[in-house]
Amino acid sequence: MTRKIKFIFIFLIVLIITSNLQAILTSKLIDTPVNNFYAPNEVAIDYYMYKNGGVITWVEMGVKPPLNLGFSVDFNSIIGDKQMKTREPKISVRWRIFRGTLNVPAINIGYLGQGYGEKIGNEYETREKGFYIACEREIFLPYLIWNFGVNTPKFDKDDIFGFINLRYLWQNSLLFMLEYDNIRTAPNACLNFGFRYFIVDNLSMGFAVRKLNKREKTVERVLMITYIAHVNFFESY
Repeated sequence: MTRKIKFIFIFLIVLIITSNLQAILTSKLIDTPVNNFYAPNEVAIDYYMYKNGGVITWVEMGVKPPLNLGFSVDFNSIIGDKQMKTREPKISVRWRIFRGTLNVPAINIGYLGQGYGEKIGNEYETREKGFYIACEREIFLPYLIWNFGVNTPKFDKDDIFGFINLRYLWQNSLLFMLEYDNIRTAPNACLNFGFRYFIVDNLSMGFAVRKLNKREKTVERVLMITYIAHVNFFESY
């Protein structure tokens, strides 16, 4: 397993160094998906750092419009003094089925298999989105985007949730993010807020606080770093 971990990190470092980087918004805010898709020559590399020293490495690439594919690996307790746990890789698939018009929102569907946090039985503390459908459109102001959808980790009537998110890009450099996730019952719902700053066009860093609506619990802080790499995997196809 140690060799596999080294190979993944070496691959990501080489990919970043040898690629021409190009700025683009990411395909998710904090925990909820949005309608940003990567072109066939773009690869997104996300690092999502959460509580207890956990880090998710997430790679997503454009294959053919409007299809994106990706995979992720969760390194639990990679930072700190606890024994590190490398969870099994998860896949992501996203497909835009309608680009949207002035009056009709864009629609995309997908599967996001990555959860995170401690495992309770076979389920993550913060569960994966699973299969989802989302709609998105600009409202009221330029660059103010509203997104809403439903998801199910399992095809079960008792396992269907909703989500809503709102984002605003200011001066093409600072993205404000607000989302209400896991909408079903009050104990499950999760209010998150954060921002993402574009340090340069090809590098952004985000910070968010989760569970703002959980009065009995301390809010959780997460850090996000994203690179967008320009590669030539699919340009000839």
